[in-house]
Amino acid sequence: MLESMRNAASGWLAKILIGFLVASFGAWGLSGVAGTTGKKKFAHVGKETLSVRAFQEKLAREIRLIEQKIGHPVTLEDAWSFGIVEQLLDRLLIEATLDNDANIRSLGTTEAAIAKSIIKEKSFKDAFGKFSRAHFRRTLKINGLSEKQYTDLIRNAHRRQQIIAAISTAGAVPGPLIEAVHRFRHEKRIIAYMTLSSDMIEPIAPPVDSLLLAFFEMRKEQFRAPEYRKFEFITLNQEKIAASIKTSDEELKAAYQSRKEMFRRRERREVEQILFENIDEAQTAAERIMNGTASFTDIARERKLGENDLSLGLLEQKNFVDPAVGDAAFSLAPNDVSSPITGKFGTSLLRLIRIESETKRTFKDVSDELQSILSLQAARKKIINIYEKVENERAFGTSLAEISKKFSLPYRIIKLVDSEGYDPEKNKVENIPLRKELLAMLFKAKLNTATNPLQLNDSGFLWFNVPEVIFSRDRTFE
Repeated sequence: MLESMRNAASGWLAKILIGFLVASFGAWGLSGVAGTTGKKKFAHVGKETLSVRAFQEKLAREIRLIEQKIGHPVTLEDAWSFGIVEQLLDRLLIEATLDNDANIRSLGTTEAAIAKSIIKEKSFKDAFGKFSRAHFRRTLKINGLSEKQYTDLIRNAHRRQQIIAAISTAGAVPGPLIEAVHRFRHEKRIIAYMTLSSDMIEPIAPPVDSLLLAFFEMRKEQFRAPEYRKFEFITLNQEKIAASIKTSDEELKAAYQSRKEMFRRRERREVEQILFENIDEAQTAAERIMNGTASFTDIARERKLGENDLSLGLLEQKNFVDPAVGDAAFSLAPNDVSSPITGKFGTSLLRLIRIESETKRTFKDVSDELQSILSLQAARKKIINIYEKVENERAFGTSLAEISKKFSLPYRIIKLVDSEGYDPEKNKVENIPLRKELLAMLFKAKLNTATNPLQLNDSGFLWFNVPEVIFSRDRTFE
């Protein structure tokens, strides 16, 4: 899904849609990118708007992704020269067009479809090609996204894809659909109905035993006792293996040197910005602030700008979309107001809210974190080695209890459980790993026969065996 979302703006269909955008400027009232409004909404398609701040955040995220791929910093000049800014703008305009149409048509998607897209995403798979929640959370963290933000991105991508599929696939309207629409529009019906209330129903006497017995005899299948199975299992858990691995100080220090940029946060500045239609308006506002007849807040209030309209966020200098704005922001003292700045999105005044100084986490600060990272890396290699050894033991008929002792793996026995996970007393059996998947496999397995291991969410494995089965049986009326 991440790849398809990034590629959506680069195909032939995207070029056609850009053509549609150009042709639709007058119809939808798409304001020019160069002439931004005071509220920093530099473009809109129908009811979908694109703000300068949102563009800056998305461009910063694009730059971070590219930096992670190529392994060295990317400046805003690089982003402009490589066409990254232009490509992002094209993509956002295309997405806004599709989102506007999707909202008009009330398009949606299901939670199951969203979950399927997340599970299929290559970036979230572990070394075994399976979905890993740990990889999922780590990838979102690196990209500055919450789970809700990412699921919203996928939801919007699904809605856009519905429109793209519709306009890129020719076909006749199905006959049954035409028929149904015709009936809906032209068919008329007359109905008659009556209502029954509870006081109109005579009390029903409790059934006698003979009736109950007859009812039971006719429906014995519904009252059969379920099948119960006893099973044993062992688990190979990456986290537990990682906890047993210790890395030397020399290895930790070498890892720290190679990852120094991970533990460095450059100076960041929180800035507010007022955009003007032209330099004359900006100069007039600056003079009023200089001579004390108005404050930056007064100018913002006159232009009906709220806090969200003003704030550019807390940014490193390289993350300002407009280099001129970034240079000016890093030349101000707290609470200072800049002179008019002519940038890529128009003329503006800035006010510096606060400075967050550069920080560097020392080796001592991050040694535990590095230990965890290196231990997990080593555990991934070790887990494959143990996996192969366990499989070899099972091929020779070694019991799970013996394998557990030999490789120090957790071993557990569940005495009896039905296919829903309840014991014969109807108590829910707790702490069954991957409950739904394991129970499904458990009730397909043959007695005392080796089965394929079940992969755990944390890149581990579970092996199980069924030593006893109590088959489903008829119950007596008593």
